This record gives sequence, C-alpha cells and structure tokens, in this order.
Amino acid sequence: MPEVIYRNETIDNLSRAWLGEDHYKWRLMRAKGIDESFITGEEADEKKFMKWASVVHGSSAIRFMQAHLELKRFSTSMELLNPDTAKAITTRRRNGYAN
Repeated sequence: MPEVIYRNETIDNLSRAWLGEDHYKWRLMRAKGIDESFITGEEADEKKFMKWASVVHGSSAIRFMQAHLELKRFSTSMELLNPDTAKAITTRRRNGYAN
C-alpha cells in the first residue's frame, strides 16, 4: 500500500482499500477459518469483502467497533457491516456515493 500512495494511484474498490495490505485483518480472517483464497488469493475483491463482513459480524465488540470506525473513513453511512449489508455498501462506494 505505501507504494500505491507514493505513486498517487487510485484505489478502485473498498475491498482493496480496506483489506489490501492489512495483515492484521488477514490474521483475524485466518483465525476465523477463512480460506486463503479470500484473504490474499485470487478470489474477486467483492467476495473477499463479503468474507470480511462475515468475520466482522462475528467478532468481539472491540473488533466490531473498530471495523465500523474504519468504515466511517470510506462512507458517511452509519450502516452496520454484516453479510447482509456488505454488497450494498460496496455497490454504493463503486458508484461514487459516500453513504
């Protein structure tokens, strides 16, 4: 991610921005039994984000709150991230809406 910032590149989706280089999130996903293809593998970014939503939804209160504070960086919505809302959140971000 630092090289992306250095080159002033645009990050094209929420999954890459949020999960792209965050080894702490990867570690949590692995601990929750998520297959590596959804962490650093070849699965589509949207599918990776859906898996992340399921991990957040089933995590401790602290991890849940931290994830929502991070999501607030990318969206003005106070919608909670969970498997049911993840697709709508990524679609709105892809279409350029902040909430």
